[in-house]
Amino acid sequence: MITAEQAKEIARSHVASQPDPAPGYAFACGRIQAVETGWYFDYVTECSLDIPPNEQEEFAGAFGFLVDRESGDITLVSHAEWVDLGLAFCDDPYGPVD
Repeated sequence: MITAEQAKEIARSHVASQPDPAPGYAFACGRIQAVETGWYFDYVTECSLDIPPNEQEEFAGAFGFLVDRESGDITLVSHAEWVDLGLAFCDDPYGPVD
């Protein structure tokens, strides 16, 4: 079984392996959220350019990803799947991870 700390490392490795969405932008992991089958992470985009936040580019794609509790495998999560996981309606549906 994968621990929350192991899931964080898997998530960091996953986003580091993704190509940058555009020059000056990179993907990062959002906050970890426990769900029934593992741990969910939002995709977060970080900008290293000197641009005000409201003028930064936005990128479409998977809403986030899930690190499976048993295997550590990554599964991309769409917005609809995010809602189905119950993440749209409360901050900690399965309690805090830490």
